[in-house]
Formats: sequence, C-alpha cells, structure tokens
Amino acid sequence: MGYSLLARLNVVMLLCMLLAAQASGINDEQKPERLQKEPGSFSCILWEKALGVELELYFQDGGDFIPLKLNMYSRSKVRSLKVSDIFSLYMADGKDEEGKAKYREVGRAPQTPRISHVLYVLFPEEHEGALHFRILPLNDALKHFPAGSFCFVNFTEETLDISLSLNSKKIPSQETAVMASNVDPKGNMVPCVMKNEQDKVIFGSRLFAQANGREIVFISPSKKQELRPSIKFLPQLLPQKLPKKLP
Repeated sequence: MGYSLLARLNVVMLLCMLLAAQASGINDEQKPERLQKEPGSFSCILWEKALGVELELYFQDGGDFIPLKLNMYSRSKVRSLKVSDIFSLYMADGKDEEGKAKYREVGRAPQTPRISHVLYVLFPEEHEGALHFRILPLNDALKHFPAGSFCFVNFTEETLDISLSLNSKKIPSQETAVMASNVDPKGNMVPCVMKNEQDKVIFGSRLFAQANGREIVFISPSKKQELRPSIKFLPQLLPQKLPKKLP
C-alpha cells in the first residue's frame, strides 16, 4: 500500500508540473498582446520655409503614405503610427510604370523611447542638390510638459543658466528643460533671464504665461554674431475643463 501511495503522489506531482508548464506557455503566448499599448501620437512643425514644402509631405505607416500639412507657427494635426515604429518623411516622386504613385524618403527621425506624444521639429536642408529634412523629436506629452510651463530648447554651443519666475536651471547644449511658470489662473507676465557660461546676461525679458497654455522657447546662436541669441516661441493654448455645474 505504501508503494501504491508513493506512486500516486508521483503521478499527481507530474500532472501538476505539466499543468504549470502548459499555463506558463499560454502566458508567454499572451504576453505580447497584454503588453501592447495604444500607438503613440505625434504632431509636426516646420522650422523654416523651404523650396518644395508647399507640395504635400507624407509620413509612412506600414504600406500607407499619409499626407501631412505643415506650417511654421503651430503644431500640425495630431496623427499616430499604428504599424511603423519609426517616423519617416516622404515627398511624392512621380509614378511608376503601372501608374502608381512613388515616394522618396526625405527624412527619418532617430529612434527614441516610447513617448505618449511627440513633437517632430522638421529642419529643411539641401543634401546633394535635393531637399532633405533633419528631424528633432521632442517629448510633447502633457505629463512631461504640462499646462502653465515653458520648455526651453538649447540649440547654442554652451550651457545656459535660465531663470524663470522663481525657478532656475542649467541647460546643457543641445538639451531641453521644462520649467513651471507659477502663474496665477488669470495669466501674467513672468521674468525670464538667460546667462551664458561666462555668467553674462544674454537675454532678459518678461514672458506671458497662461495657466491653460504652454510654450516652447527655441534658443539658437545669433545669426549676426551678437551676444543675444535668436529666440523663437511656439505657444499652445490647451482646452479648458468646464466646471461640473455652469452658473
């Protein structure tokens, strides 16, 4: 009887191991589905005008080429990549022998960690006599860059010391930083001062901040070899939450 009981225990243990292995296999097969996330969204902005940009540009998602309408003063319509992992930019390039549209790649964004919303800044450049775009991805997600804040993008060749309202940060060359404006709900002017590595003030002004808005500040070297850098602003008003009960 002792042998019979031991044999039964071995059989039970074997069955448990088989069931556990089977369950593990099912979980492994289901993991990719469970880990899938909603496709990240993006928008674009054109840094400056370029010959040919009046023609529509396209981005590729799988086998589809989807038109993009761009300008220099506001973000484009929000889009998403549902199939492709990398944002690539194309221009129409005539038709093939069968009469189907052909496209020429004119830019590709560097691969970045998954971000819920990206702003692609498109810099037109001439490359071997043809138009090309250098693409800079910026984290434009509201959790990272919330309402009431400024995002400073340092395109200069040195670290900048930036003060905004009651906050200050050192921003290395070619990096970005988000800073809160601490503005009241009605909006107000906030002081902004930028210093270079020699502790010289290269920019000083008061910027208009809004509690329901945010603004990107692009800082580039002066084109006239001046101490003061070239500053470009990209403001955005965000939808306001309506009160639960209207008066």
